[in-house]
Amino acid sequence: MSNVLFSDTFVRANGAIGANYGTQSGYNAFVISANDAVPSSYTSNDAGSLNTSVTYPNDQWAQITVGAIGTANGAGVGVILRGSTSANTLYRIFGSSSPGVVFLYKRVAGVGTLIATATGVSLIAGDVLYAQAVGTTITVSKNGTQILSVTD
Repeated sequence: MSNVLFSDTFVRANGAIGANYGTQSGYNAFVISANDAVPSSYTSNDAGSLNTSVTYPNDQWAQITVGAIGTANGAGVGVILRGSTSANTLYRIFGSSSPGVVFLYKRVAGVGTLIATATGVSLIAGDVLYAQAVGTTITVSKNGTQILSVTD
């Protein structure tokens, strides 16, 4: 899949993430700090923001280049597929530098289920995490190498 619907470097003044973003239902918002998108709160819930300036097709992909990853328990980075600002339903791909696992979660009406894990896969600054949903297949790659593929 290669159709780019939007792209963002997050290089702008500290504060709100931007007018074209909404918060994923059930999550905290992201804000801009030192030209990075970071969680607005580190004390509860995960953060998830969606660009609302485009209409997403059912088949979609998301990609990030990993920046600095916090060291607090549970700190990490990831992408959301098939998310919504009005429904707490999504696929969430999340990884960290430690313990070296990338997780694929499905959330439907706020209830989360772990679908798959890729063990021995640490994320560090500069890595590219890519995920796509095509029909019922979700695939995840790190730096161009597939690390997960599931049918749901």
